[in-house]
Amino acid sequence: MARYWGVEQKDSYRSIAHDAIDKGRAISPHLLELDIAEGYYHYWGYRNYADALAVLEPILETYPNNDEILKVLAWVNRRNGNFDRAIDYMKRALVMAPRDRELLYSLGETYSAMRNYDNAQVYLDMLQSVDAGTARGYQLQAYIVAGRDDDFKNAARLLSLASDLNYLAEDAWAFLLGAGEFEEALDAAEVLDQEGDVRGFFSGLTLLAEGKRESAEPGLEAARQALLSILKDDPENFIRLRQMCVITGALQEYEPSLTYCQAAQNAFLDDAFSRTFWLEEVAQGLAMGGHHEKALDLVEAIFKARIGPGYNLVRRNPAFGSLHENERWQRLFKDQIRNP
Repeated sequence: MARYWGVEQKDSYRSIAHDAIDKGRAISPHLLELDIAEGYYHYWGYRNYADALAVLEPILETYPNNDEILKVLAWVNRRNGNFDRAIDYMKRALVMAPRDRELLYSLGETYSAMRNYDNAQVYLDMLQSVDAGTARGYQLQAYIVAGRDDDFKNAARLLSLASDLNYLAEDAWAFLLGAGEFEEALDAAEVLDQEGDVRGFFSGLTLLAEGKRESAEPGLEAARQALLSILKDDPENFIRLRQMCVITGALQEYEPSLTYCQAAQNAFLDDAFSRTFWLEEVAQGLAMGGHHEKALDLVEAIFKARIGPGYNLVRRNPAFGSLHENERWQRLFKDQIRNP
């Protein structure tokens, strides 16, 4: 199921997992590992959090100190929007497994997403004491430095230190854009475009952020054509719809940007932890496409949510440049300064 969740959503992966659980049940019906696997099956395979919890919560009563059960319960609750409960489960699991890198990162990541950078730093420090060179550690540190310290250039530098740079390439590109380091951002964008299947997406947006619209448009148009081809075969692909929302907005196509941005929102998966980050992407497309009030509605919703991109990450995003003189935009950020 991990491959289905993190790599490719093929129905055959779910079928293989289900068959494996059934075969295991035939041999040992009450095996703990099969209960945990079934929880993951509902969670990773279908985002069916209710069924996952129905499997996992009863076995926790029998095994209250099992860190694997506590971890998956934490992640299911986090995706389901029960953030305090998720943190509680993670902390309980950490007592059983104090050097678990996955747990330490997840706690830091959750606090960072809650914009509680001081607590995020605590768990980052613990993670680095266990594994100083982990790519996820650099990633978390970069988001803390950007979100808390407003130091995007240093955030990009931190990501360059990670051994698995490809995994963090898009984050590094975004930090370089936020820092106004357009030459380096364009280098990163060209690598991303070469490795992806939507050529021109990152380089076009980089040139546009630099104020070079005429140079940006060929790449943006190439990206749109590639996305149209992909969406023809997979019209409800929420990742591609989000990208098309951004591209049509960047091309200042008023009606298409509204259509694709709404379609992207309609296609969102049931995921309370990621939803506001996706909303920020849609807000970018709306802002660039001229739908300023709709974009501001989403920015306001993001700021009201317990989980979401840090205020500095939104403020420094070049896609929102057209909103900077808007009184509502300015008021939103003043409110965040008064009530962080």
